[in-house]
Amino acid sequence: MVLDIGSFDVILVNDTSGKEFGFRGVTPFDSNVSQPAIAIPIINNGPGSTLFFRFSGQQEFITFSFVLYDDGSDVSDGDSIVTAIQQHNYSRENIFTAEFNTSWTLKQANHYTSSEGVVISDLTINRENNSGGYMTGSITLQRGRVFGA
Repeated sequence: MVLDIGSFDVILVNDTSGKEFGFRGVTPFDSNVSQPAIAIPIINNGPGSTLFFRFSGQQEFITFSFVLYDDGSDVSDGDSIVTAIQQHNYSRENIFTAEFNTSWTLKQANHYTSSEGVVISDLTINRENNSGGYMTGSITLQRGRVFGA
């Protein structure tokens, strides 16, 4: 089963298993692109004489917030993940796991017109709101693919 991008703000697809998870209530994406450099200031010279060395290329981190709630819709690809608690547990057991070589494809209806390869670097879910039948959370994805995955 393939999730309908029109029903979700963001869909993550596991590149190995093909499993999907849909996020709703997504805030606009924050995108942070960096090119790390190591500064080597030269003694007795001003900032304009500082030398920089680059040991890596560009990195992009994509962060967005979301809401887990139960409206009767399955947010996975047929695993019957409906309630906020089921969504929370599924995200911990099947999305952000200890497995290192998992890469994902990010599908997003409004911001990206093509699929983006990403690795999940952070997932936070606030369980305090569960009494109201929903939970809020945020996820940070690093653009790229795991070598060998």
